[in-house]
Amino acid sequence: HPSAMKRVCYLLHDPTWRRKVQGQRNANNPSAAAEPPSPQRSKSRVRTDWTDRHEVDPEPNPSVLEAISNANCIVYGCGSLFTSVLPSLVLRGVGEEIVRKAVPRVLLLNGWHDHETTWMETSSDGNAVVKQMDATAIVQTIASAFDRGNEQCKDDEDDSHDGCSVTPIPLITDYITHILYPIGSEIDIKEQSLEELCASRQRLRSEHAASVGIAKQTNELPSHLDRIKVMEIASIPADECVEGKRSGGASRHRIFDAGALVDCLLELAST
Repeated sequence: HPSAMKRVCYLLHDPTWRRKVQGQRNANNPSAAAEPPSPQRSKSRVRTDWTDRHEVDPEPNPSVLEAISNANCIVYGCGSLFTSVLPSLVLRGVGEEIVRKAVPRVLLLNGWHDHETTWMETSSDGNAVVKQMDATAIVQTIASAFDRGNEQCKDDEDDSHDGCSVTPIPLITDYITHILYPIGSEIDIKEQSLEELCASRQRLRSEHAASVGIAKQTNELPSHLDRIKVMEIASIPADECVEGKRSGGASRHRIFDAGALVDCLLELAST
């Protein structure tokens, strides 16, 4: 697991904790023992105890940072965005370590949306509208997760100038250089939108550098080169493989052809 789990205290490891808490309170107040706790009081107690004991920004396992430093290709995915991919990337210092590596950083797009990238909203006229994240929104979300981990890392360091970090803001391509998707993927990919996201980040980086007095980087990419390369990979119906079926894939859904994906990643890793 990417996090140092010894620093995380989950209440679920002790399923009797609620009874212990209630027992302690009953001992201090015998009249309360006969009175069943109200739902509101119980809800409040659970929230307080969870907040006090739950670690919200664990450090990464050192072996993860070591693996990143020795990698010749870094791959994100496949998986549910918020519960499978981001928890590994938001850990403090992970993004910073990835930025240091001049290797391909590859995002594998899913072949179809799940409940984390598609949802329902109500329009102004009261009709239900299906909303979906496109590739640009997914990339922006991943970059934000990396940024948050970097900020947590910088909070522990005396690396500031007039209250601002003197480290250049990473470009989008410092985090993701390639997007691979299975042919027939449901995820909408607009390359122009991705380019605009990269250009916006580059402008932000330049403005930040000028505001804190950072010299222009000699390896700064021209705006026309700071873009994510999008590549299509051969695919197969999701219901033709065990993993596709396990993920809820149907015959209309597409999943990466394993051989084609491995060949592509090996080629990227060797460049």
